[in-house]
Amino acid sequence: KMNKAKIAIFTAGRSDFGIMLNLLKKIEKSKSLEQNIIIGPAHQLKIFGYTKKEILKYKFKKISYINSNFYKTKKQNTSFLISKIIYHSSEFLKKNKFDAAVILGDRYEVFSFSIACVNNRIPIIHLGGGSTTLGSLDEIYRNCISNMSSLHLVETKEHQKNLINIGIKKN
Repeated sequence: KMNKAKIAIFTAGRSDFGIMLNLLKKIEKSKSLEQNIIIGPAHQLKIFGYTKKEILKYKFKKISYINSNFYKTKKQNTSFLISKIIYHSSEFLKKNKFDAAVILGDRYEVFSFSIACVNNRIPIIHLGGGSTTLGSLDEIYRNCISNMSSLHLVETKEHQKNLINIGIKKN
């Protein structure tokens, strides 16, 4: 029996899940890849639409969760949430050996998961790098994620140029 490459796929919210859905379906059917869809904290909260239910209806074989209990604290600032997501993601990644992680976009949850991947020596495949949202923290998070990533899947030639301009090698 051939060993399948283990791929962690992190979803932070409805927007990235919808974009990755076709990819998730293809990997699920793959004979050479095994995916574990990791549902971020926002999917698990009523205030964000409890979008976990949307993911579960597809009946993917392997789904895991990053703890969301810390969203209920009174100390809901972004730095606090980033630190908690890094911690819980790192703990999860230590227990599960992955060959790569697929992430999309620029949200701080994705940024946090990316840091955990880097610290656990898991190569990152980044979808959506090179986009721009000037004046937003998302721009900073996206560029940091791109710099941490091993493989970049961009939407346009312009996005590829933007990555090259921040120091990502063309190949």
